[in-house]
Amino acid sequence: MIQIAGNSYKKPVLSVQDQFDLYKKRGLIIDDSQSFFWFLKHVWYYSIGIYAKYFQNHTTDEFDPWTTSSQIIELYKFDKELRKLVFDYIQIIEHSLKTALIREIWEKVWGGAWSFRHTDPTQYACPLLEFDTTVISFFENIIKKYKNNNDTHYSNKILDYYFSKEYEQKIPPIWMMMQVMALGECIRLYHRLNGNNKILICNAYIIKWRP
Repeated sequence: MIQIAGNSYKKPVLSVQDQFDLYKKRGLIIDDSQSFFWFLKHVWYYSIGIYAKYFQNHTTDEFDPWTTSSQIIELYKFDKELRKLVFDYIQIIEHSLKTALIREIWEKVWGGAWSFRHTDPTQYACPLLEFDTTVISFFENIIKKYKNNNDTHYSNKILDYYFSKEYEQKIPPIWMMMQVMALGECIRLYHRLNGNNKILICNAYIIKWRP
């Protein structure tokens, strides 16, 4: 048995029926018993509890008068649909930014003859002496993360294909880097670019770049 110093967590695991009864005890109006019991069974007590908190007294955990189980379920469903909608748009933004970083800088300006312009220190605002640690290390860490990931995702297979060819460049071409980079990593790359390159990206979205 694991011994933990300090106060121990001693609350028992509640069955679905116990969870159901606890909500009733705290004053929740169960206006659809079958539906609420199903949610407790399949969605999990604490997942629903996050939304129930909005209707409870923070000190006593008692529910506000006239709070119904349907209100909690509807709030849960609304949040679920909102998350799906937001995620869909995040994907659109991610793909758009990746395309802009490739086309607006390394394809339109420099042409497709050299796909490794992202390894050129002059493209970034950092001092030359810091280039290896701020830019090259940034790319190498992304590569390391995906090489160490053993799943079968398409992005990982792209890097596997590149390195299986044993090319002399340590960093893959820009289009391949973008394929395996997350949105947050693309944003960090944008922040490292020099002012002229940032202007090109902003122009693609018809917005004014502000230093």
